[in-house]
Amino acid sequence: MFLFNESLLIGMPEDIRHQLNREEIDLVENLIIPNWKPECAGGVRVIENLNYDSVIDNPIWEAINVYIPALKDENNYFYKKLKKYRNDFCIINLIEMHDCEIMGIGNINVLPVKLDGDDGYYFVIYDGAHKIVYLPSRSDQFKPISEAFDADLLVVPCYFWEDKTVFRREIVNKEITSSSISFERMLETAEQMRAYKILITHIEEDFGMSYRNLRSLPAIKYQYYPIEFTYDGMRISL
Repeated sequence: MFLFNESLLIGMPEDIRHQLNREEIDLVENLIIPNWKPECAGGVRVIENLNYDSVIDNPIWEAINVYIPALKDENNYFYKKLKKYRNDFCIINLIEMHDCEIMGIGNINVLPVKLDGDDGYYFVIYDGAHKIVYLPSRSDQFKPISEAFDADLLVVPCYFWEDKTVFRREIVNKEITSSSISFERMLETAEQMRAYKILITHIEEDFGMSYRNLRSLPAIKYQYYPIEFTYDGMRISL
């Protein structure tokens, strides 16, 4: 997710360079790394492209503010890269996030909410009168706090379906356990949260389906929920 007004990027997957190039984004002033998994931190090397000129051996812009989760293992590859960018290249500032402590970034406030285990954080974003809740990657530990209720926008990754008629591909027919969150259970949670609109992301990685394949699904099967599937580069205005 990229918030243009604050030049804020949330998440740095391994293919982030291609996404930034496609959207012609060459300036990132703020970066949030939600967790240390490759799908959220695997693209940290693109920071060099964003803010380091190897010819003159200097930063291009002011240091990027990089907000990171607390770390248990300082030998983590992604963390070591970030330390190098801070200590040797001087192209970033490292700021540790803390559970339910508001971070002021530009004109918005971001509330990081800790997920259990190593799943990192989800975020409640306050932008004036608007509220966005963003879960960057699939987690069975998602438990909305009161601040996450009544959001204008709930952005969540696609979960596996309990309804086996949606797809017949084996990977999609993964068994849903009593402790795991399914697509249907996520919709029930969103309804309890009274989310005004629900955006479903990450539909291609595990499901091999595109926005074109899924865009009519809400009207067919989930007409009682305000959901919409997304695609890379989709722009949303509140």
